[in-house]
Amino acid sequence: MKEKAAVAREELIRKIAGGFDTTLIAELFPGIIHNLANPLNGIMGRATLMQRRVAEHMRRMQDLYPEMPADMTAGLKKIIQDADSIVRESDRFFSMFRDLTEKFSAIAPREEERINLSHLIAGEMRFADFYLDFKHDVDKTLSLEEQLPEVTGVYAIFSLCLSGLLRRAMRVMKASPKKEFSIVTRHDEHSVIVEIGDTGEFGVDGADEELLDIIALLEDCGARIHRQREGDWNRMTIEIPLAGKRSVEK
Repeated sequence: MKEKAAVAREELIRKIAGGFDTTLIAELFPGIIHNLANPLNGIMGRATLMQRRVAEHMRRMQDLYPEMPADMTAGLKKIIQDADSIVRESDRFFSMFRDLTEKFSAIAPREEERINLSHLIAGEMRFADFYLDFKHDVDKTLSLEEQLPEVTGVYAIFSLCLSGLLRRAMRVMKASPKKEFSIVTRHDEHSVIVEIGDTGEFGVDGADEELLDIIALLEDCGARIHRQREGDWNRMTIEIPLAGKRSVEK
C-alpha cells in the first residue's frame, strides 16, 4: 500500500509540475522579465550617473588643489576605476539579460518571417553560455557570415532546432577528452549553408533520438541535411533555400 501511495504521490507531483511548466514561458516568464528590468534599468542609470559625478569631482579637486598629495590622488583614481568597473559590469549584465529575454521571446511566435541565420546563431551561442560546462570547458570556433542572405521560416522552429543541436553537442562531448565545437555560415546562389561540428562520442543515450527529431523538423521546413564522421569530428551540413527560392531537393 505504501508503495502504491508513493507512486500515486509522484504522479500527482508530475501533473502539478507539468502545469507549472506549461505556463512558465508563456505566462510567468514575461512577468519575471518585467519585474527584473525595472531595478536593472535603475542600477544602470545610477551607475552611469555615479561614473560622471566621480570623474567631475576628481577634476574639481585637481583644479582646487593642484598640489594634492599623491596618496589622495591615487585614492580618487581608484574610486574612478571602481565606478568604471561598476558601469562595465552593469552593461555586461544587461547584455546577458537581453540574450535571455530574446531567447524566450523567440520561441513563442509561430508566423513565417525572413531570418538572418547568422544573427540567430550568434544569439543562440550567447545564450548557450548559460550552460557553464559549455562556456568553460568547450573550445568554440564561430565563423558567421554577417551579410548572410535571409531565409524564410518560423523563427521559433529554427531557434529550437539550433539550441537542440547545441544541447546535443554538449551531451555527446561530456565524456570526450577532446571538447571542440564549430559552426560556420555561408551561402551559394541557391541556399544558406550552416556547418556544425563537434568532437563528441557516438552512442550517447538519447542524443541520436533527439537528433533525428531535429532533422525531421528541419527537413519539414525545406532543409537538406548531410551528416558524416570525419576523424574525431561529427559533421553536419544544413542547406536551407534562400528566401524566395524553392525548397532544396532532398
